[in-house]
Amino acid sequence: MSVPIPPIANIDDVLATPEHVDRNGPRGPFEATFGRIGRVLGARQLGVNVTVVAPGKCAWPRHYHYATEEMFVVLEGAGTLRYGDAHYPLRAGDVVSILAGTGVPFQLRNTSDAPLKYLAISAENDPDVTVYPDSGKLGFFASGGPAREGGPHADGVVRIISANHSMGYWEGEE
Repeated sequence: MSVPIPPIANIDDVLATPEHVDRNGPRGPFEATFGRIGRVLGARQLGVNVTVVAPGKCAWPRHYHYATEEMFVVLEGAGTLRYGDAHYPLRAGDVVSILAGTGVPFQLRNTSDAPLKYLAISAENDPDVTVYPDSGKLGFFASGGPAREGGPHADGVVRIISANHSMGYWEGEE
């Protein structure tokens, strides 16, 4: 009889071996460290990451999903949620819900001088189409498959395209 994966993980332990640090260069807008809690626990239908965003940075470009619902729980620090044209202040204890299919782009930004730490929780809905309005790109995502370019769904990026051609995940993001 095999021993099951323990149903508990500690955030500090998961962050001890972080992924995806410093996107787009040290002066670029995207810099975060994250640990895949869901993966460590063997979750199949729920994505859970702990994300630590450097001061003045974002983890991901502004975007919205057609199939994936997301929730963010701010653990430490402060920042801003850009949701459509509105900006909302964030602080420890805040919970953000982003529904799928709304067409409203969002982005969490650390607007403080200290790290912003949050849990990012998402439904693992496949396939998903993600729209990046600032760069005019579409991302098509599905589970499995080879890792591609270290994007947010690195194990399952199918394709990132613009109106004119296929492009890299971070290409065109400012």
